[in-house]
Amino acid sequence: MSRTNKQVIADFAAALFRGDLDLVKQLMHPDFFIHEAESLPYGGVHRGLEGILTVFKGINSSWANVSNNVLEIHGQPNDSQFFMMADLSGTSHKTGRSFKISVLERYVVEDGKLKEIHPHYFDTKAVWDVDQD
Repeated sequence: MSRTNKQVIADFAAALFRGDLDLVKQLMHPDFFIHEAESLPYGGVHRGLEGILTVFKGINSSWANVSNNVLEIHGQPNDSQFFMMADLSGTSHKTGRSFKISVLERYVVEDGKLKEIHPHYFDTKAVWDVDQD
């Protein structure tokens, strides 16, 4: 199945959230990495399938009912860079309080595979605050 670069981004995000690791791995560039904000519980640079799973484990161990509502993906079908706007929400396992923030993620596609993700959270402090007693 031939995908445009924009379809790679959309398919990757959907596969990740439904747990389709075979498709995630298929769409991932061999040099894949995600660079999360250092101020988050799962911050840092994470590489490959294990890296994205580390991020997901960090997200799910911190929060329940995590939802990533994709609002739009900007970029032409075969551009190499894309920007995804999404609303991210969840509930702290520790306090039971919820958060909802906007996220802008920069994606880089190379050779038809997702190579880089750079999430930019609108308010990382709001994410931390819901987890504080």
